[in-house]
Amino acid sequence: MAYAVDFQELKKAVTIEQVADFVGLTLKKDGAKFRSPCPVSERGGDRAVVVTPAKQLFYCFPCAVGGDLIKLASHVKDIGAKEAAELIAQAAGLNDPAAQRANDKETPPALSQHAPVGLAKVRTYLVWDHPKVAELGLTPQQAERLGIGYKPKGMFRGSVVVPLHERSGKLIGYAGITELGLTFPDLEG
Repeated sequence: MAYAVDFQELKKAVTIEQVADFVGLTLKKDGAKFRSPCPVSERGGDRAVVVTPAKQLFYCFPCAVGGDLIKLASHVKDIGAKEAAELIAQAAGLNDPAAQRANDKETPPALSQHAPVGLAKVRTYLVWDHPKVAELGLTPQQAERLGIGYKPKGMFRGSVVVPLHERSGKLIGYAGITELGLTFPDLEG
């Protein structure tokens, strides 16, 4: 069942970098912009797509297509704008029917600027038994239970990520730790 998505609210809650990560673009920093190959045309090399965070816009040179984060998802996934917006909202946890009813008069919770859009997807990329996770004093089992792991690719590449939850327990994003020195209290029990 589809849910109505307010395009303007979606654009306030999610960044174009998050959508680029969600749709699988491999972004490389290029000054104040990011560059990526085009997964649609597979032409133009590593600089085919430019993402401009300051403007929240993208442009694909080989396909001569550009626009906002919804148009980016639409282009890469080859779907319409409405379907792209629903997909982004779902991946960001913004259209959960129960949450929507509870927050009818509130704005959807915004993800942190660097939190990946595909929150469930992030967990599949985490490495629980990585040495950097062990430096935190966590066993692989504890790390998996807590959702803390090393991220070898994507927006948090090379970081240990820690999930961020609302008081209700709803996952709203991740924080990346690059400088270790944190430890967790005894987690037995």
